[in-house]
Amino acid sequence: MKINLNRLLISASFILDFIEMDILKNTTNHGKRVAYVSFKLGGKYNLTEEEKSDLLVFSLLHDIGAVENLKNLTKEGLEKALEHCTIGEEIIREFPFSKKYENIILYHHENYENIKNYGSK
Repeated sequence: MKINLNRLLISASFILDFIEMDILKNTTNHGKRVAYVSFKLGGKYNLTEEEKSDLLVFSLLHDIGAVENLKNLTKEGLEKALEHCTIGEEIIREFPFSKKYENIILYHHENYENIKNYGSK
């Protein structure tokens, strides 16, 4: 069976939009906006095309852990529910995208100065 990774990625990002719509009762296209800003920043910092592509994937899917954590998410608790970071990191490990980086999803709510052992493999 052939899987089109781009279609898989876009489908996953739409699923996250629908989850956001269900929780917040509207959608801000949060994942797509984060991906756009990240991709633009990647260009400003002269990342390679592969690095920008990886950044785009991680940005689009950064809240994928919310899919497994819906019972704990409310409008008020959305940003505070850090469990979705751990769950998301586990989910993304199964995706057939870049394996060069670790803990991208896990630490996406952390301040840079708080991150320990961050980096590429």
